[in-house]
Amino acid sequence: MRSDQRSGRGAQRRCLLLRSGIASVAVASLLAGCASRPHPAASNFSVPPAVSAPSVTMVDVEHGIAAVGVAPVGAGSFSAPPALWLSTDAVHWRDATPPGARELVSPGIYPMFDAASFINPNTGWVTTWNILNLGVTIYRTSDAGKTWSAIAGGGHGDHAGDAEWIQLINPTTAIRESVAATASNMALDITTNAGASWRTVYTGPPPTAATELARGPYELPVAFASAQHGFAATGIPSYEPQVPGGFFATDDGGIHWRRLTLPSLATSNCVQGTASANRCVSTLPTFDDATHAVLATESITGSQARVGFDTSSDGGKSWRTAANVEVSIASFPSTEDPQRFVSVATPTSANWWIVSSTHNAVTTRVSADAGDNWSSIASADPLGAPDGIEALDATHALLQTTITTSDGTTLALWTTTDAGRRWHRLLGS
Repeated sequence: MRSDQRSGRGAQRRCLLLRSGIASVAVASLLAGCASRPHPAASNFSVPPAVSAPSVTMVDVEHGIAAVGVAPVGAGSFSAPPALWLSTDAVHWRDATPPGARELVSPGIYPMFDAASFINPNTGWVTTWNILNLGVTIYRTSDAGKTWSAIAGGGHGDHAGDAEWIQLINPTTAIRESVAATASNMALDITTNAGASWRTVYTGPPPTAATELARGPYELPVAFASAQHGFAATGIPSYEPQVPGGFFATDDGGIHWRRLTLPSLATSNCVQGTASANRCVSTLPTFDDATHAVLATESITGSQARVGFDTSSDGGKSWRTAANVEVSIASFPSTEDPQRFVSVATPTSANWWIVSSTHNAVTTRVSADAGDNWSSIASADPLGAPDGIEALDATHALLQTTITTSDGTTLALWTTTDAGRRWHRLLGS
């Protein structure tokens, strides 16, 4: 799935992981059919059973499948076994936790989910991270999580910002991005033999100054449409506001990257390397087939956001603006990144979502015809500020919010099956 705005990636492992829904050509027909075909019920459970003060660890929405990881919090996020739930309609859920993820790594300490990637509802990889040896384990399934096989998947440190993301391109090919925030470096690796071995294709140094334009996808989420064609983008909300952003593409499997200027941001006064109100961000693209794709952009001035939707008909080589939507957002503290109050999703080239925070309500805008017409629903049901929206089609979506009270800040996960007219709380204390 997972590009939200928290200050450190160490904290983000327990939060919503946005993956921006980029589809490989091999499964384009599956993704394109998600909106029209009925979703089979995954189980008799309407929602995952309650756990004590659950924390959302992972959401991954791709190709008509939703994966949600949860873990109890209290003595520590590692103090109880995590759980992985799979759904094809964001309503009916099935516990598909790999048995190894429930095994103690030390008395009172369990692993935690790190990332997930599915190429269809049956075939996917999920990863867990061991806080003791810092190792990552890859769990692979080809039967929708009924059975799993496990292999070693590298590892990352335990500093805030350290992370390892993975994207499955086909059953044997995957991309792995490793980030070491304190060491100020990142690397991209590829496997073509289902994780038996990996080859490093790119290492990226950080910019030398906060205002310098990034020379490559340093610490940015990446997604590949095929083993050769990939993209990197900041995300909406911006995944790491302090990292200089941009939109990058590669045509040689991640070895070389080029910066692209997106047309919907061409006239914006974008500031790089800061969380200012004029900083511009974009999502990763969603592909319907080998050539047709869509992505969203965002720029904010004061309490007004402009969300743009750019489309491509040549595989992402060039883009044109299909729509711009003006969105009013709630006032925010000067210490907050204003872009955290607007989230977008583009599950297909025709189905687009915008969720924004306006004082005591959340407004959901949905278009099912590539921006020609929009529904707009304001609801007080999803409490808190939206942190991220991921959608399966024009009606089914998952929303994470941050709820801040005098007792502190908690996370909640909400689901809708009617384009945001009604939201139901799925997880959260």
